Amino acid sequence: MRLKTHLLLWILLATVVPLTALTLGATRYSEVVYREGVAEDIGATLNTVVGEISRRLQSDQEILRGLATVPALQDYLPVMATAARGDLHPDFFERTARLAGFLGTFQGIVPGFAIIRVLDRSANTLVKVENRRRSPNVFDGIESYPYAEVELNNAEFVAGLEALPAGEVTVTLLPQSRIARREAGQSLPLLDYILPLEAEGERLGYLAVNIRGEHIDHILDFAPRVYQGQLLIAELNPDDPARDGVLLFDDAGGSRFSDPKTPAEHMDGVLGGRLSRAVAERPFGLVEDRGAGRAVYYTEFLPYPDQLVSWVVAMGVDLQALGAPFAGIRLAIWAFAGLAVLLALLFSTAAARTVAAPVVRLAAGLKAFADGDRRRRVAVGGMDEVRELEESFNYMADTLERARQERDHAERMATQSAKLASVGQLAAGIGHEINNPLNNILQLAKLAERGLPEGAERARQDLRDLREETLRASRIVRDILNFARQVPPRRERFEVGPWLEETLDLARQVAARARVRLQAGSAPGLELVGDRGQLQQVLVNLLLNAVQASPAESMVEVAARAGDGALVISVADRGPGLPETDRDRLFDPFYTTKPVGQGTGLGLSIGLGIVEHHGGTLTLENRAGGGAVATIRLPPDADGSE
Repeated sequence: MRLKTHLLLWILLATVVPLTALTLGATRYSEVVYREGVAEDIGATLNTVVGEISRRLQSDQEILRGLATVPALQDYLPVMATAARGDLHPDFFERTARLAGFLGTFQGIVPGFAIIRVLDRSANTLVKVENRRRSPNVFDGIESYPYAEVELNNAEFVAGLEALPAGEVTVTLLPQSRIARREAGQSLPLLDYILPLEAEGERLGYLAVNIRGEHIDHILDFAPRVYQGQLLIAELNPDDPARDGVLLFDDAGGSRFSDPKTPAEHMDGVLGGRLSRAVAERPFGLVEDRGAGRAVYYTEFLPYPDQLVSWVVAMGVDLQALGAPFAGIRLAIWAFAGLAVLLALLFSTAAARTVAAPVVRLAAGLKAFADGDRRRRVAVGGMDEVRELEESFNYMADTLERARQERDHAERMATQSAKLASVGQLAAGIGHEINNPLNNILQLAKLAERGLPEGAERARQDLRDLREETLRASRIVRDILNFARQVPPRRERFEVGPWLEETLDLARQVAARARVRLQAGSAPGLELVGDRGQLQQVLVNLLLNAVQASPAESMVEVAARAGDGALVISVADRGPGLPETDRDRLFDPFYTTKPVGQGTGLGLSIGLGIVEHHGGTLTLENRAGGGAVATIRLPPDADGSE
């Protein structure tokens, strides 16, 4: 019951709190992503507008350069050269009228060039054409020729014109343009383009053009107003306070390049001056006024590369219009959150049942394992997390069981080694002490048999039996000495296949008497480095044991293969197998399951010592289907290292 209660509480906390945070976070994240997309879209629109305006202004400059090369203007250069010397050219009026007519026609083709002026070297107007109409030369100057506008007396401005580079279009504000706009009560959106006119390296005057901006208005009229935005363009001109911050174009206020408002509106009036302050800090960005519910995205660029004049191109959008798509989203998220809470309440009980059952099973399994039931395992099922816990418990139990078996095996091997060592020391002493008396018994038995009279067959048979038993005792002593010596192996490289067949030949006679077949199998190309004779002794002993344990007409199988970085030799029989009660004592010296007189109990002990001297292992196991299998594992080089 406690588990169900806790699960219910956790499910409630895991739904209500996260879903509430999810609604707020999802809404905020969606709005941020949306606003980032808005900024990218508006930024792309502003960059497109800037690019179109820049290309248009650059095109105007190229047209001005081309205009300076037309024949009508080139034909007028001699008039300007004569004026530069203070004289009146005889064809002054005729050529002036012809040039004015050409320029009027040109304005019909390129209407953006609202006012075209040809100035002499002193910046006085020789020719003026405005809106395809020529201004007559009615103003007398100091020189002998008339001007189309009032004569200037501005030495500083003239000096600035003289410093202009030849062949380059320069942007400035002509005094004539300033005077004309002031008299008309209008502001001037665009500056004048001026191109020096020269002949044979001599500066004769200037070609000046004032662009009213109809073509820029046309570009802006067709510019997309994404997100229902409104465009505005303002000029930043630190050298001319009268123009600094003036709005050249404003959708909201109605100002246009071709029709500027009077008096001119100023950028300081946009968002309470926040736009002006933002532009002063960064050339592009975003200004928001949440109180006014308006955001303005802006970027700054230089329309005249050789001037410290820049334009701020901006687009204002309504913050409420930007946030409108999120009203429905917030409502849907809150509805979904409420539904999720209801579903969590309905599923909490089912979830508690699903979790409780496997946890109870696992707890029972843990308790049983702790109480000593080492074979106890739990059934794996349920949710992924519980299943992983159950698998972990089973893995822990299997690991502990393997560790226990390995520990027991290591203890048995340590005990076996200590037992072999102690028995070996004892056997060495006993063997030497017994061997000499046995030799004496054999010699005396031979002498006694020679001294028997004819017909003493019973005594002669007794002496033969004595000699046989003495020889058997001698063989036992020899085995004991061999076991005690544990002669180090003489290593050599040899092929396993031929060696295996040779070893089987040594046991075939015994196998034939027992009516047991021997069968060998070896993978081709196997080689081993070790003591050929000692290893053959081990294998012969295993073969004889297998033959003696096998019933008649059965088969003993010998196989050699490579596996897991070792050479594996197995001897399998079809006998009764190994009794569980004897398995821990099979390698003990002098322990044997054979009848008295058929074994000394040293064969497996000696074989184990030889295999271990070669760095390998010798194991005995019962095989599936009956019988036993002895397995020798040797490293390929058999150098005794592990």
